Amino acid sequence: MTLNKLTKAIILATLGLPLVASAASVVPNDQTNSFSGLDPWMMISKDLGYSWEAYTDSSQNNFPGSTYAMIAAKDELAIISQPYDPNSTYRGGEKVRFLGYYWTAQWWVDQGISPSTDPVWKQGDKVNFNIYSEFQFTPYTGQQAVDLQNSEKKKVKAQRKVIGYFPEWGVYEAHNFFTPDKVNYKGLSHLNYGFAVVKNGVVTMHDTAQAPDLMRTLEKLTEKNNVTFMLSVGGWDNSQEGAFEAATSSDEGIEKLADSMVKYVHDWKFDGLDIDWEYPDNETEKNQFTKLVKSLRSKLDAQGRKDDKYYQLSAAVTTNHKNVKYINPAVTAEYLDSINVMAYDIHGAFDPITGHNAPLFANKKDADQKLNVAGAMREYAEVWQIPKDKLMMGVPYYGRGWGSVPSTQIEPGLPGLFAPGDASVKGAWDDVGQYTGTNPWYVLKAKLASGEYKRYWDSQSRVPYLYSSSKQEFLTYDDPQSIREKVDYIKQQGFGGAIIWDISGDTPEHELGNIVDDILTAK
Repeated sequence: MTLNKLTKAIILATLGLPLVASAASVVPNDQTNSFSGLDPWMMISKDLGYSWEAYTDSSQNNFPGSTYAMIAAKDELAIISQPYDPNSTYRGGEKVRFLGYYWTAQWWVDQGISPSTDPVWKQGDKVNFNIYSEFQFTPYTGQQAVDLQNSEKKKVKAQRKVIGYFPEWGVYEAHNFFTPDKVNYKGLSHLNYGFAVVKNGVVTMHDTAQAPDLMRTLEKLTEKNNVTFMLSVGGWDNSQEGAFEAATSSDEGIEKLADSMVKYVHDWKFDGLDIDWEYPDNETEKNQFTKLVKSLRSKLDAQGRKDDKYYQLSAAVTTNHKNVKYINPAVTAEYLDSINVMAYDIHGAFDPITGHNAPLFANKKDADQKLNVAGAMREYAEVWQIPKDKLMMGVPYYGRGWGSVPSTQIEPGLPGLFAPGDASVKGAWDDVGQYTGTNPWYVLKAKLASGEYKRYWDSQSRVPYLYSSSKQEFLTYDDPQSIREKVDYIKQQGFGGAIIWDISGDTPEHELGNIVDDILTAK
């Protein structure tokens, strides 16, 4: 799409931009999707001057697809401000652009109180951007578009991955207000935004109050830190509502859902899509899941050719060896860039006896000797012959708990393990009225430090747990020792990397993340 001069003039005038640009040796190249002549004294806009970012390195010099790019002299006020939005509220100190001037909020500003109409806004300098160049880039076509897709796909395949899930609800109190600025971006290759949900056959926002700002902020921060930004659709609650089964019950429904997913990815500037259908568990759902994966891969490729981009596709999948066949891995693996094995929630208060949330190996007392992390990874790699570089192993930053657990030593030296228990322990991450004893690592660390619990180590399963004989509480979790062993296992076995559920569970110092990121730097 090429904007005509009148359309651009109207938009630029609205944003308070001058219509006359100064000359500079900044030259666009549509074949390379870049400009020559950029330097750190410049700034870039990809949204017609709505927002600007300082140019700091060559990774920003990439304008794929139909990007309309503007290059201007660096202006700090422009970078920290945006056009006034009557539907937004503002905190004291925030700056906006309005009617050709910068304005600063003196204190809290409610919706609809515009600059120039109320003393809450203080008028500042005139907006006067010095625009060097602007250009409408166009997508590659023909063989060049195909070659780009193939080249990018090979790069994704060769990449070691640490995929961190960012929970949309993490910004609330139960997760210690885990906002985008708290993410350890240097320890991630991918950040998966969880979740958008399936409703009435299409994908939509879950938390409409938080999602828009979160997605915009995370998109900018992941791009700045060279982290792939993925949209994860579904999740446990949405899956248990039967949303996927209903949406994919017909071929028309599959196409409708896939179209909505790809549109959502494109519109919100994600780099790919993660399917979190928990879980297909019969032949009918197996066929529906397979068709959905194939349709998504085709549609993402078509969108990618328009955008000069390769959109990644992954799926979060079961650890239960009895149900692996229902994701049809022999067929679907070809279409997926990564298969994210959710190697946690293996045991919890949904079981009548205690066990480990994410045992690396089986304990000889386990009723199912294949239901463990290593067993699940072997199932995919050996039974189903999935290439190891496509397999991502789950690493939990949380644990689960039981109450009413006697100190019985069914396994010598390990009181409470495999003993009866119930769902009577309230966890920091439990929903209202829920008692699953779900706690993040930082809470479990504090519980151990309190002296009320004792740490035990299962040398067979290679994971710890906490037990309090006075409280009769059993808390299964992972700590730095078990995380280190899991990271070493991933590297030794040659798997593609790890997925983290979820990154808000780490300490502010990224105690666990600083171990997992070894995957990215391993020789």
